[in-house]
Amino acid sequence: MVINKHDNGSPELYSFHSWLGVLVFGAYVIQFILGFINYAYPKTHLEIRRRFMPTHRIAGNSIFIMSVATVLTGHQRFACFAFNESSANLKPNEAHYAFCYETHTCVKRLDLILNCSTVFLLIYGVLVCVIIRVDEWKREQTPDEKQHTE
Repeated sequence: MVINKHDNGSPELYSFHSWLGVLVFGAYVIQFILGFINYAYPKTHLEIRRRFMPTHRIAGNSIFIMSVATVLTGHQRFACFAFNESSANLKPNEAHYAFCYETHTCVKRLDLILNCSTVFLLIYGVLVCVIIRVDEWKREQTPDEKQHTE
């Protein structure tokens, strides 16, 4: 996507969607590096691992929520460009998309696909957040993990 926009001469990093995407990517890289150092590096003290886990979980949940928000803003950006009459640089074969969203005559029902995927993404995001919060559904610690955390 970045290469495609760059080659077309489109402006970069001007929308909230793009800023949020860069933020999510950066947060994910930081979370990955800190998680790798903290949990995969064998010389990290067990007390540090135990104290870092709540922060690691909260950061992971926040990154997930931000990634869902990024996809939702991406859907909104796509709808604005694909279905807006005032969209600049419409090619003749794309002119149909300029008004099909309002009249529900889009080819291959692109409007329906976009709306359904948005609803399902919202449901998925809410369900994941609920599942990770319920204590009864969390994985039980192994005997080895219990030994190291006590």
